[in-house]
Amino acid sequence: MYNVQILSDTEFESLPYPETEISWGIADPKIGTAYIRYDKSPEAMQYLVNHELEHLIEGHGGQHSDHYRNGVYYINAADRIVEYSGDTV
Repeated sequence: MYNVQILSDTEFESLPYPETEISWGIADPKIGTAYIRYDKSPEAMQYLVNHELEHLIEGHGGQHSDHYRNGVYYINAADRIVEYSGDTV
């Protein structure tokens, strides 16, 4: 089972991971939890949740493994804009 937490900017940036200030989502496969920075767009939120859940389900060898750093998966603002538009990174 996986856990998804939607967090405010303050909550998200207080997570114990590096790169929180530039990230929109973090997936920690060791604990099965995805953390998503709140966005007022429902479409963006759905995309971010799905994206981080994919990392938890697929694991380190899955798609976007270049997002894997410091033992967790990250998606930063530039990744989100490119991937959400349907382009590839």
